[in-house]
Amino acid sequence: MTSVTFPPALGGSGITVSDDADPATGLANGGHRERFLPALQGAVDMAQYVYQYAAKIDNAAENAQRAEDARTYVESVADAYQVNLLEAFRRRASVDLDFEAGRYYLDSGVSTQTTDATGVMSVARTTSKWVMGPARHMQEFAADTLARGWSDAAKAGAVIEESRTNLVPTDPIAGSEATLTDTGEVFAGAHNWLEAEGADDIASSSGSRDNIRAVPFNSIASAGYYTLSLYVQGVVDAITEVSGRVFNSDDDSTESVSVARGEIKRLKIRRYYEAGATPSPRVASNGGVRFWTSGWQLEAGDDASSVILADTAEVTRAADILRSEVTGLVGRHLSLYHRAQLLRDADTNNKYLVFLGNSATSAGVAWLGIAVTTSHIDGEGTVTFRSSTEGDVASLYVPVSDDVVRIAASIDLEAGTLSLAINGQAVVDTLAITPPDLDLSPIYLKWFTSGDSATESGDVRRTILVPGLSGFSELQSLTA
Repeated sequence: MTSVTFPPALGGSGITVSDDADPATGLANGGHRERFLPALQGAVDMAQYVYQYAAKIDNAAENAQRAEDARTYVESVADAYQVNLLEAFRRRASVDLDFEAGRYYLDSGVSTQTTDATGVMSVARTTSKWVMGPARHMQEFAADTLARGWSDAAKAGAVIEESRTNLVPTDPIAGSEATLTDTGEVFAGAHNWLEAEGADDIASSSGSRDNIRAVPFNSIASAGYYTLSLYVQGVVDAITEVSGRVFNSDDDSTESVSVARGEIKRLKIRRYYEAGATPSPRVASNGGVRFWTSGWQLEAGDDASSVILADTAEVTRAADILRSEVTGLVGRHLSLYHRAQLLRDADTNNKYLVFLGNSATSAGVAWLGIAVTTSHIDGEGTVTFRSSTEGDVASLYVPVSDDVVRIAASIDLEAGTLSLAINGQAVVDTLAITPPDLDLSPIYLKWFTSGDSATESGDVRRTILVPGLSGFSELQSLTA
């Protein structure tokens, strides 16, 4: 006996029809006269239900697409609004240094527009430096040239950094059974991607299992925080998890990244070392999956700086010294827009994002600046307006290490007032300040320093100076 039920949940009437002579459900012995047409109606009802439900699904999908289109439209309008705001601000500017686009503009009545940074500023660095380029290859910039980098297929702007030293070889040595094979150029020189064959899970500090490790040139000279960094690239179809470990006695730190085929990420591990310690940095994929590695680096500091190539001895990359003389381009009324991204730093000292002062080689007698103190622990920090006349003036605790910091200020040096917004947040609407005497000549614009050399590291995206005041609502909108 076979039976069919037409469930109400699918639009049916709930009746059951069978092919036997059952007096309640059967089609035999004349039962078809009573039940055949209702069965056909049940089939039609269920088909209609499915049709209506499918239509609702289609409508829901269409509405979802409309909602997504609306969201995209709103975001594009917001982006356009932001661009228009910045464009209106830029048209009032006497100084517009767009490090992302590589376009630089000064206007003292005579307009200077150039793509050569040295045409509008002094760029000094006694060594060359390497930064990531658009094609995911490292690019070398000669000494005394501005290094502009890329990050995640986007322009990162000017890479301005303090002096750092790489304490390990850029190309590591192999573990007990792992082998390294040159796979293709990532640097323009001899340092290529190396393929790790047969690397297994990270072992103990004895190195008893397969892994790739680097041996420091010397023991740690000064106690403090150090960061190991290296680039890893996936080379198999499956997602590859690559773990790095930095050993020292019975204490170690471990981090990992996951990479797909062709994806490049930088693995970074931070830990504290006492003077005289001998780190044992090593890396392996979980499960012995092949991967590529390049650009190993161990340096003092809370975050990794740009790659420093080291072969047979420690190598130091010099600090960047970047300044632009803006004498006569700003006066007693001043508006500032600045966008940058910092590396993390546990140091409690003020690190200047942008600085205006009357000395090329020091802070000078009269100066003002936007400073930041960041924390590695929570990835946040305090951004502060400071001046030569009264030190800290106004501060805001904001995320500054994992996101770009956007700052806009309006400074009236005659009336002694300050308006300041950071990342769309109001720091001060109008605050009375004791203004520094920026009538002194000359006046220099600097980045990541108050003296003549970078004391912090990060990417500078754009700096704009307007010789006039701006409304507070405009400052907030510019930084939102």
